[in-house]
Amino acid sequence: MPEAAAPGGGGGEAVAEAADVAASFGATVVVVHVFQVMTAGGVAIVEPEEEARAMVRRAVAAVRARGVDATAEVVLDRSAPSGIVAAAERHGADLVVLGSRRPSHLGGLLLGSVAHEAIHRLRCPVLLAHRVPSAEPVG
Repeated sequence: MPEAAAPGGGGGEAVAEAADVAASFGATVVVVHVFQVMTAGGVAIVEPEEEARAMVRRAVAAVRARGVDATAEVVLDRSAPSGIVAAAERHGADLVVLGSRRPSHLGGLLLGSVAHEAIHRLRCPVLLAHRVPSAEPVG
């Protein structure tokens, strides 16, 4: 059965669009949330695992509410794009649906984005969901 991976976790446009596409093709959805290990002053900083798991549980519930089978995976990685690419390969994703919180102004172009890097590294089609306002919690 085809799989659509929806990185980012807890709702928003990427999860909704992944559910819609999966429903159209009889596919399942794997919700993937990558939480990064960051360092500051020699100390590793990681998002609390329970928060990450709660986000993917909400996303899975949202997908299932649309009548689509869904599972979840929480990935720990130094790079969000690397975690997304590895999860897509591990699950044999036929499509990856990404949300975009990238700013629309020049600063966003200079900073780059997770979606931009992931798109160039993924070996399957990518659907970039509608831009999600940065004030809206995603993932």
